[in-house]
Amino acid sequence: LNPNTTLSFSLRRSEHVELSIYDLRGRHVRTLLDGELAPGSHRVPWDGRDDRGGTVPSGIYIYRLRAGDQKTARRMVVAR
Repeated sequence: LNPNTTLSFSLRRSEHVELSIYDLRGRHVRTLLDGELAPGSHRVPWDGRDDRGGTVPSGIYIYRLRAGDQKTARRMVVAR
């Protein structure tokens, strides 16, 4: 049982970055990043917890990354 994961991405220049987790209904689960990051590769861990510190149930979640005008959304599975 290991609900931890690491989300990886790269930036070509300094950008304001927002990285958040949502459930499949579109409800906000957790904000992992909201601030300026330097160019280069970045790795952000997620421990499978919501913004209040509770563990999320098994299921499919979506992470959304916004960096400047770049927007990415990907699915991921939490298995407990």
